[in-house]
Amino acid sequence: MDAAFAWADEPGDRAAAPRPDGAFEVWAENWDTVALFWSVRRCWRLRPVGGVMGFDWSQVRSKMQLKRFDAERMEREAARLELMENAIMEVLG
Repeated sequence: MDAAFAWADEPGDRAAAPRPDGAFEVWAENWDTVALFWSVRRCWRLRPVGGVMGFDWSQVRSKMQLKRFDAERMEREAARLELMENAIMEVLG
């Protein structure tokens, strides 16, 4: 895991100011999803003419199976990853 990842222990810590070193906080309840995202950060489908289409969900699913996620956890984490994917796609255009 990257040293820039951290998390807030208390719900009141959620409005922390950006840090000059580029590190950011990850709320404890989101830690598993962020760790999964980090492990699939290279699993993107690319357009033939350039650009990103989104996650290659077959690769993401394989990664979750390798990590021995049960069906309930796979469904939960896939939904959370999809939220992250949608936010990233908005930024990338």
